[in-house]
Amino acid sequence: GVNTHGDVVGTADVPGPANAPTHAFLYRGGKTVDLNALVDSSLTLLISASGINDKGQIVAAGLNGQLYVLTPRQ
Repeated sequence: GVNTHGDVVGTADVPGPANAPTHAFLYRGGKTVDLNALVDSSLTLLISASGINDKGQIVAAGLNGQLYVLTPRQ
């Protein structure tokens, strides 16, 4: 997903075993960040992100099959 600010979200392979799950990522301002590093560690592993709006809210899917809406802190 891409918003009008040029922020991009998606799915990335991570180093590890061949069957390791993918991780959701955010690309903003020339830097890529694993979304799992931005949320509470008690949340399930975020394996993909499919959309981001102009407010920075992200739709991400967890390893548990649930969808999450991530809202940035103001």
